[in-house]
Amino acid sequence: MSHNGRPRILIVGAFSVGAEGRTGGTLAACRQLVASPLATIFDLVLVDTAAQSEAERRVAVRTMRAFLRVMRVGWLGLTGKLDAALLFSANGFSWLERCTLVILLKLCGVRVLLFPRTGLVIDELTRSALLRAYTTLAVRASAGILCQGDRFRRDFERLCPAVGG
Repeated sequence: MSHNGRPRILIVGAFSVGAEGRTGGTLAACRQLVASPLATIFDLVLVDTAAQSEAERRVAVRTMRAFLRVMRVGWLGLTGKLDAALLFSANGFSWLERCTLVILLKLCGVRVLLFPRTGLVIDELTRSALLRAYTTLAVRASAGILCQGDRFRRDFERLCPAVGG
């Protein structure tokens, strides 16, 4: 619980438009959550994952930002400052980071919902047994996975049996 008595919910997603003006579905969904009545019921802790410039798309910069996010989220979890979390994710490095956050937050006793926002995650899971194993571990650690439709859910259940169970 936060100091104001409301449950504290972490949302990891896109909240800002970068210098190039890039927008997308995750940004729209995250902004709608913040503008919704949920913001009056819960104390929202926002962790922005949107790249602010083309320079931030370089691997070294993205890796450092991801490391800092993992440290911040880990600290919030370890200090008991979170009641639950919603993690939006793209594919690739974003997916690995969010799976890591799910496992870390589970170790801290925080319930987590994982929300993949692209079918490219399914493509990557199909190609990589190691990624499937890591994802299955993360899904088991999560309170649930939010799938965008029945096909997405069926693909996840097929690739990561923990989703259906």
